[in-house]
Amino acid sequence: MPSVLKKVHVSLAELNLWLNSKKTWLENTCWSLPDYPGIKVNIDGSWLEGQNRVGFGGVIRDSLGRWLGGFASSEIGGDPLRAELLAIKEGLSFCWNFGYKQVVCETYCIDAISAIERAIWERNLVHKHRDIINNIKDLVKKDWRVVFIGIPREINQVVYVLTSWRTRLRTQHVTWKNPPNFMFEVYEKDRCSLH
Repeated sequence: MPSVLKKVHVSLAELNLWLNSKKTWLENTCWSLPDYPGIKVNIDGSWLEGQNRVGFGGVIRDSLGRWLGGFASSEIGGDPLRAELLAIKEGLSFCWNFGYKQVVCETYCIDAISAIERAIWERNLVHKHRDIINNIKDLVKKDWRVVFIGIPREINQVVYVLTSWRTRLRTQHVTWKNPPNFMFEVYEKDRCSLH
């Protein structure tokens, strides 16, 4: 009986997550600022099936919309969900290593958020990507506040451009202290939408 109740609880949590994401999608048409003193990490993953390669990246911005950092990586193998989960893991690690204590993690991949939320509730998660999911779970348990929000891809254009660039170039890992030139126009468009 307890396992049935746990499954019902997880199903209700997933439904609530989906409904909240749907509400966010209807209310927001552009990137929004995180509440002060929090920061927001927008992540994205991509998968090139023909090349058997995943790319993933993220952009971290503060409550004024200022760029705090960005990263992008690629690796051989994987699938679309793995790419998204790797992006979340890397984004949270980046935020933790820089000492941010209130983090909103935005992604358009509801499946990734759902897998993470399920792992938090279930002790013995059986999942194809449990290695990465457990790493994320360990990060979330640290002494900080992390909130996951599902958003439409249109709101995530800055990191989408960053990740697409990385996937095609096949280099390992890059970080940026400032927005790179190739994505400056998209970043400025996001910033202008805040005013």
